[in-house]
Amino acid sequence: MKVIQIISVFFYLIPSLLSAQDISVIHLQGDAYAYSAQGDKKAYAKLSYGPITNTEKIVVKANSLVRIVRHDNQICELSKEGTYPISELKFTKVKENSIFDKFCDYFHSFFVSHSSSESKANYRNNIYAISRGNTPPPSLDFPLPGIVPSDAGSLPFIWTHACDSCEFIFTINDLKSKDIIYTIMTKNHRVMVENPGKYLKPKHIYYWSVKIPGIDLEYDNVQFTIADSSAYQSIIGSIEGDLKSSNISMTETTKMLYIMSDLDARDKQNFALLYGLNKIKADPRNEAMSELFDRYWYDALLAK
Repeated sequence: MKVIQIISVFFYLIPSLLSAQDISVIHLQGDAYAYSAQGDKKAYAKLSYGPITNTEKIVVKANSLVRIVRHDNQICELSKEGTYPISELKFTKVKENSIFDKFCDYFHSFFVSHSSSESKANYRNNIYAISRGNTPPPSLDFPLPGIVPSDAGSLPFIWTHACDSCEFIFTINDLKSKDIIYTIMTKNHRVMVENPGKYLKPKHIYYWSVKIPGIDLEYDNVQFTIADSSAYQSIIGSIEGDLKSSNISMTETTKMLYIMSDLDARDKQNFALLYGLNKIKADPRNEAMSELFDRYWYDALLAK
C-alpha cells in the first residue's frame, strides 16, 4: 500500500516538476518569490532571472510584474498580487516577431552556456588561494585575445593578482616591432586607457602584459587586434535600434543579456565584455545584472 502511495505522489508531482524545469523568468520588476516545499520544510527565495527549478509556486507582491517564457517562447505575465502554482500557469502565443524569438533563443542559450554558479569573485578567490606561499604572474582578465573596440571612449585593461600592495608595470607593445606603445606603473589591478584611438591603430596587432618589478617570472601576454574606428558604437547602436523598433519590453538586465549574446554570436567577445562592464559601471547596485555578467565573464576566463 505504501508503494502505491509513493508512486501516486510521484506521478502527481511530475507535471509541476516538468513545467518548472521548462520555463524561465525573463522580466522582473518589484518583489516576487519562489516557494518550494520538501516534506515539512517550506522555503521562500527571491525570484531571479533564468530557469525556474524546484519551485511549486510563485508569489508576486503588490506593484510587481513577472514575465515567464516557455521553451516554445510562449509567455505568461503575472501582474497582479497573488500566489500562482506553477502547474496552473497559463501561457499564450505572442505576435510573431523575429526579434522576440531571437531574444528568447538568446535568453535560453545564455543559461545553458553559462549555467555555472561560479562567478568572477570565485575566480579571484581561487587565484588568491593558489598564490599562497609563492608569487604567480598576474592573470590577464580583459581584454581577451581577439578583436578589441577602440571607440568606446576609454578602454580598460584588467587583471587579477593576490597582492593588493604590489606595484605593477602595465605595457602595450606593437606585436611586429615590439615597440612600447603605452606603459604605466600602478598599484591598481586595472588601467583605464583614455582615448585609445590616440595610441592604437585599427586592424593593427598588439599585445599587453602586466609584470611585477624585480620579480623574474614567466609572464603572460594577450594579443589583440584593434577594430575599425566607430565599430563598437555602430554595432551597439544597430542592435539597440532593432530592439527599440520591435517594442519588446525589457529590463536593463535582459537588454544587457540580449546585446551581449548578440555580440557573442558575432564572435565579438571583447565587445560583449566591454558592453557588460559599461552597464555594470552605470548601474553598480543592480545585483542581478552583476551576477549574470559575472557568469559570462567567468566562463570566458575559464575558456581562456
